Amino acid sequence: MSSAPGAPPDREAGIARILGFLKAYYQRSQFEEVRRGFAALEGDLTELLRSDERALAQALEWVDDLSRSGSKGEAKAMPHVLSMSFAMLANKASAGTDAGDLGKLVPSHRNQLQENRIPAMRAIIPENFSKPITALEIGTWFGSGSTRIWMETLPPGSSLFMVDAWGRYITNVDRDGNANPSYRLMDKLPQAAMTAAVREMFQAEEKPDNDIELVLMRGRASRILPFFREGLFDFIYIDGSHYYAEVKRDIELAKSLSKAAFSVICGDDLETLEPRLIEVAKVIQDRDFITYDGVGFHPGVALAVSEEFERVNTSNGFWWTICRNGVWGIS
Repeated sequence: MSSAPGAPPDREAGIARILGFLKAYYQRSQFEEVRRGFAALEGDLTELLRSDERALAQALEWVDDLSRSGSKGEAKAMPHVLSMSFAMLANKASAGTDAGDLGKLVPSHRNQLQENRIPAMRAIIPENFSKPITALEIGTWFGSGSTRIWMETLPPGSSLFMVDAWGRYITNVDRDGNANPSYRLMDKLPQAAMTAAVREMFQAEEKPDNDIELVLMRGRASRILPFFREGLFDFIYIDGSHYYAEVKRDIELAKSLSKAAFSVICGDDLETLEPRLIEVAKVIQDRDFITYDGVGFHPGVALAVSEEFERVNTSNGFWWTICRNGVWGIS
């Protein structure tokens, strides 16, 4: 570590001792990928310690007392400069506690957005809105799929409300073995998913050009959405539960919360609206995804959408409909 011009050598030695103390505590309790992040903080920590010679002396005295007495001595109040240092470390550590690189090993669970749906999703907001809007996303998960798209395409000055249960995902029927194992695995990831979504939100807000108000809420959409006033939202995206009763309720609430003059409701995982498959969906309401007669689809999504809207636009499973003067229809 290089010394600042004119800085006394003893101050630099003291700073080095404090950094060593902080690094030891930081590395002892974090994932390896977080430990490597300490180097990125050394400059900021050095600046903090160097800014006040008296504060540095107090920190050195506190560390020396701790090293002499260990846990047996009388605890002294931690100097402010050390509290600030640990706060900086805690903030850095929290940016990596969403399982870090481990989560990247299961990308299908981090981001379930299919590539062929992205063009239509990126176009839906710019094609319909040019001024600030109020948007709602039902189903955020890790925040690395649709959430990023809305953050990047909403007009400046807009607000994005994100609602997710981050809890139990599948029914007992699916959990007991009839579903793809990847669905059962999702029930084990809600805590990591929620932490990652919070991280995405803070990272988006740190961008210099960010002008989107982001609001994150945990809970079932069916219980949270009734607290909003009717006609609040210009844009609503539905990708929470895929089971019929929940999708039906989400759409019903979305329609009441959408602006009657002009608004957009859209969603994911609508693979088919074939009448024969809709009939199948009517008798299979406890399964997330099924394959029938060679067609794989989400029966709950298909049935709920078919009942709530006469026609919708579709693009590779992404669907949307537009309300004009209280009437829902295709663009």
